[in-house]
Amino acid sequence: MPGRFGWDFVILSLLPPFERLVEYKKPNREICWMLIRVYRVDDLNTPQLITVFSDRTEEVRSRQALQEAMLTAERANMAKSEFLSRMSHEIRTPLNAIIGMTTIAAASIGDPARVEDCLSKITFSSKHLLLLINDVLDMSKIESSKMALQNEPFDIFEIINGFVSTVYARTKEKGIVFSETMEGFGEDTVFIGDSLRLNQILLNLSSNAVKFTAPGGKICLKVSLHRNGDTTDVLRFILSDTGIGMTKDAVERIFKPFEQADASIAKRFGGTGLGMSITRNLVTLMGGQIQVESEPGVGTTFIVDLPFKKRGRRAVWRSLILHSRGCRH
Repeated sequence: MPGRFGWDFVILSLLPPFERLVEYKKPNREICWMLIRVYRVDDLNTPQLITVFSDRTEEVRSRQALQEAMLTAERANMAKSEFLSRMSHEIRTPLNAIIGMTTIAAASIGDPARVEDCLSKITFSSKHLLLLINDVLDMSKIESSKMALQNEPFDIFEIINGFVSTVYARTKEKGIVFSETMEGFGEDTVFIGDSLRLNQILLNLSSNAVKFTAPGGKICLKVSLHRNGDTTDVLRFILSDTGIGMTKDAVERIFKPFEQADASIAKRFGGTGLGMSITRNLVTLMGGQIQVESEPGVGTTFIVDLPFKKRGRRAVWRSLILHSRGCRH
C-alpha cells in the first residue's frame, strides 16, 4: 500500500488545471496562439505550481479555416437555393406568357391583328427565356472549365455598331439617352479574338444599365485604344449610367455567382444573378480586367480592359521585318 505522501500526490495532481488560450503578436506582427496550463501540486509541505506552455497556432488556424469554409459553403448553398427559387419564377413567367399567347392566337385565327400581337409577345418571351437558359449554360461551362474562346478576325467598328443598334432600340423604348464614342483607332481596326464573347460582355453590362436606369437617365459607352503593343493592343470599354447605383458592400458581392447586389433587386427587377459573374469570368478568360465604380443614387461605371491581337498592316510589317532579320543570321 502506498504511503500517505504517494496517495496525496497522485490525487491532488489529478485536479483540473487552470488553462487559458492566449493570443499574442510576434515582433513581425504575426498573430499566434499559446495555451497556458497551470497545475497545482500539494505535497502537504510546500504547495507547488507547474506551468505548461504549448503552441496552438496551427491548431487554431486550422479550426478557423474550417469554420470559414463551413460558413462559405453555407452561404453558397443559401445563394443557390435563392437562385433556384428565382429561376423557377423567372422561367415560369415567359413560359406562361408563351402558352397563354399561343392559346389566344389559336382562338383568334380570324383576327390577323390579334394574332400578330400574340406572335410579337411570344417572340419577346421566347428570347427572354433563351437568355435565361444561356446564362445557366454559360455558368455551367465556366465552372466546369469547358468554355472555349474563338480567335477569329473582326472589325471593332462593326462589332460596336451592331451592339449599339441593339442597345439603342432598348434605351429608346425606355426613354433613356444613349451615347457612344470611339477614339484612338487609326486605319487598323481589325483584331483577332472572340468577338462573340466581347459582344456578350457588352450586352450583359448594358442590360444591367438599362434595367437599373430610370426613364430620362443616361447611358454612355466609350471605346478606346488603351495600350498599343507590337502584336497585341489593349482595348478599353467604359460603360457608365445614371441608374440607382450600388453601395460599397454591394459592389464587393456583385461578381459572386447566384447573387445580386441587393436581395430586393430580384423582387423589383428580376434576373438570375449570374450575368455579372459570367461577365467577370469571360473577361478573365480573355486575359482582361474589369473594374466597377458606383455610388447609390448617382450611377455605376464599368471599366473593361481586353487584349486583342492585331491584324493590321503594322503587325504584318513588323512580322515581316522580324522574319527578315532572322533569315540574315
